[in-house]
Amino acid sequence: MPKRAVTTDKAAPAGGPYSHAVVAGDTIYLAGAVPALPDGSWVTGSFAEQAHAAFRNLAAVAEAAGASLDDAVRVGVYLRDFADFA
Repeated sequence: MPKRAVTTDKAAPAGGPYSHAVVAGDTIYLAGAVPALPDGSWVTGSFAEQAHAAFRNLAAVAEAAGASLDDAVRVGVYLRDFADFA
């Protein structure tokens, strides 16, 4: 099955030597997202502001791959403080 790497300048830079996403067949695998701006500067502030920034990055990558977050089947979230779960 052919695979295609996806990168975009509309999201924060990838955190390592990998692409933002990989398209394999009809499935798009998005890499992890952090609370940073496309220029690489970190978003500080409340948990909500940081979470929104990370999801904006995910949405930008999904769009670059030809999809949207409405198409997501699974999202894994790692929290430092379980009190932020809600």
